[in-house]
This record gives sequence, structure tokens and C-alpha cells, in this order.
Amino acid sequence: MERNQEDIKLAELLKKELPKAEENEYFTPNVLHRLPEKKAAIAWDDCLVYITGIVICVLYWINLVQGADIMNLQPVTVVKFLAAVTGTFVLIYKLIAEIVFDR
Repeated sequence: MERNQEDIKLAELLKKELPKAEENEYFTPNVLHRLPEKKAAIAWDDCLVYITGIVICVLYWINLVQGADIMNLQPVTVVKFLAAVTGTFVLIYKLIAEIVFDR
């Protein structure tokens, strides 16, 4: 960003008009070094893992349902399908939480 003459004049004016900071024995330049580091906005590696998991779960759904006789499903197949659906929704929730809520 280039600074034009107005910006320079404004900066000089503000520097002249600013009051001096009071001495404070508790605030030193080292305080700034002890502040926590800024966290990255979104952890893309986590998002990639969640998206990969969602794709795997959806492909597993398709594999279970594609050749199945819906009326004669084995209980084990139903449990596998419900586990895949639950896993998918958990991964979707985690992905949304990572992106929106930054948890």
C-alpha cells in the first residue's frame, strides 16, 4: 500500500497530538512476547481429513445399499449402514464446527 502526502501529514499530526503514555511498572515490552500466538483461521489439514472421511462414509453407504435387497436386510447390514450414517453426520458436524465456530 502506497502512502500519499495526505497519509503522511495525518500521521505527523497524530504523532504531535498524542499524549505521552504513563509509566507503568507492570507493562513492559516483554508483556507482548508473552501473549499467545494467533491461531490460523482454519486448519485446512483437519478439514481435508473430515472431507475425506465424509466421502469414504458416503461411498460405504452406496456400497451397502446398491446391491442389497431392502426387504430382506440382515441386522448386521442395518447396523453397518446406521454406523456409516452416524459417522457421516458426526464428520459433517466436526467440519462445520471447524469452519464456522473455529473450535
